[in-house]
Amino acid sequence: MGNAFISRTSNRGNINVLQTTGTSQADVMSQNACTSSFSLLGHSHSANDIVSDILSVARGGTGCSSFTSGNILLGNGTSSITSTSVLAQSKGGTGTSSFYEKGTWTPSIGSTGSTAPSVSYGYRYGTYYRIGNLVYIGCHISMNISSVGSNYACIKGLPYKCGGDTDKYGLSMVEEYYAVTNGDGDPRGMVVQNTTQIHIRERSGAGAINWKTGSGQYIGYCGCYVKT
Repeated sequence: MGNAFISRTSNRGNINVLQTTGTSQADVMSQNACTSSFSLLGHSHSANDIVSDILSVARGGTGCSSFTSGNILLGNGTSSITSTSVLAQSKGGTGTSSFYEKGTWTPSIGSTGSTAPSVSYGYRYGTYYRIGNLVYIGCHISMNISSVGSNYACIKGLPYKCGGDTDKYGLSMVEEYYAVTNGDGDPRGMVVQNTTQIHIRERSGAGAINWKTGSGQYIGYCGCYVKT
């Protein structure tokens, strides 16, 4: 047998014995509170598991999960952990993919009407982070607009559809440089319910506005909304 780790959390608590090194199998044992008798908990692990950085962990005697060195054990004890996992799922959902996610998206200049604008892009960046149903997005676009399309200005391509439990979610402006008809007038960006669009509105938020033809134009927003 190798070394053993012994812990007791309180005078009335159990004493747990766990082999941490060695080559033979180790059993998890418990001393009943206020008695001198030891009994097996019915769960064991192989010392080879520790060498491979995978250790079985008892969950209330009803099953076990596993974790790898350097990651965080999942709260529900059923799903695997990826290298990007930083938050543990405590309840609901089916795993980390439904709880925490990050990625990129491609913002596109669009119109709320039937005719899309004609545009060439210098660049267009989009990133997002999702925690549960909360989505944080950021975008920045360099463009040249040759025709504005029909109806009003919008940015399309959000990674998730906005929920329908509120009217709009206001975003913070990153930059606007002669992209819309009220150029440099601090136009508002709003994620609209049941869409994957950011609608561009005048400074007060009350009225929609149009794109503006030109070159060397920029626009960008960041902020949060709740997905469906």
